[in-house]
Amino acid sequence: MYSVSSLFQNLIKLPNREFYIKAIVNDVEYGADSIVEFTVDEAITEGDDFSIGNAIPARLDISFHTTDEFPSNAEIKPFIKLKGNTDTEWMPVGVFYIDSRKFENDVWKFTCYDKLMQANQPWTTSLMLPASMKDVIDEICETLGVELCADTVIKHYEVPLMTHDFTIRQVIGYIAACHAANARINKDGDLCFVKCKRFAERGFN
Repeated sequence: MYSVSSLFQNLIKLPNREFYIKAIVNDVEYGADSIVEFTVDEAITEGDDFSIGNAIPARLDISFHTTDEFPSNAEIKPFIKLKGNTDTEWMPVGVFYIDSRKFENDVWKFTCYDKLMQANQPWTTSLMLPASMKDVIDEICETLGVELCADTVIKHYEVPLMTHDFTIRQVIGYIAACHAANARINKDGDLCFVKCKRFAERGFN
């Protein structure tokens, strides 16, 4: 869970809460005068069924009124801040990369995904299998250009010798499942495991 101030926690509960928004696109900041709207769709399970071992990319749909040209795969970091007598801190919403775009009514509309979308590629490794899951995850993080979240602990389990081809995303999901968890990219853009309490309470952690 992302740590926020008590002020943020109090204001977010109000039914008439109001937000400031901004986004940083390849290190250039855009405010509410440029951002028309954005929505984030994120989940840690497929559908409504309970499961572990998922690694589902989060999706950002964001629209800008701008004449600037964003390059392919540009990095977009949206932020929100709550309005109050004293405004809250800026909270990151995630780190996303442009996948597709369209121009309608003088507005650029972008569909973006986090780094787990890039995990939909064949998994190759320079490690000798079986190898420790920590070594495999470290290699995958280097391939994807992400950091492993500091509080995500990878136990001393092994990835066995594989006899079939797998994607990076499937391997991440397999390792997450072995930890009774699902994998996701957190709001800082780091890879993390989200524990499933139903399993953890039974000692599968």
